[in-house]
Amino acid sequence: MYIDKDQRNWHLLLPTVMMSMRSSPNTETSGFSPFKMIFGSEMRLPYDTTLIPRESLSTDAKIHIEQLFERLRLIHTQAKQNTELTQKESKEKHDVIAKESVFVQGDLVLLKVHKSKPGLSHKLQDQWSSNIYYIKYKGPHDTYKIADCQTDKNHIPLVNAKNLKMYNDPKNYRVEYKNSTENGGIINTDNN
Repeated sequence: MYIDKDQRNWHLLLPTVMMSMRSSPNTETSGFSPFKMIFGSEMRLPYDTTLIPRESLSTDAKIHIEQLFERLRLIHTQAKQNTELTQKESKEKHDVIAKESVFVQGDLVLLKVHKSKPGLSHKLQDQWSSNIYYIKYKGPHDTYKIADCQTDKNHIPLVNAKNLKMYNDPKNYRVEYKNSTENGGIINTDNN
């Protein structure tokens, strides 16, 4: 998201991204930040050290270590329970959602990009192609025949639905936003 087009500044962004990941609670699974899972307390940021007064530390190191281990034990137990609950909920949601795709002939779609340009990282490039395709027909086993909207050239192999995403025209969002501000916050979904 923040890298340059030539992808040469990614290493300069790593420290900031890693600190953010380590200090952010994982609300989807464990409920705790990675830092707290390891050290038993939240990461102290520059903001914390300047504005929040320090806690008085126990003079007895043995008591402090015992308290830290007990805190870590509680955190890990709670994180394990949170993770198991989240996995169960995710499976239930997946089972409900997992069904055949709903693309129909004429739908506009984007194609997932699996190849990267030489010298550029696949992980740092856009996930979806900039070309817009349309569905020509449905093939066997949840596959589709697609064609490029600009050139009307067929995409040679059939494409699995997992590699397609519905295209949403940004112009529609601009019209809806403009209408919502004109109507006092009421979104007008008419595109006429």
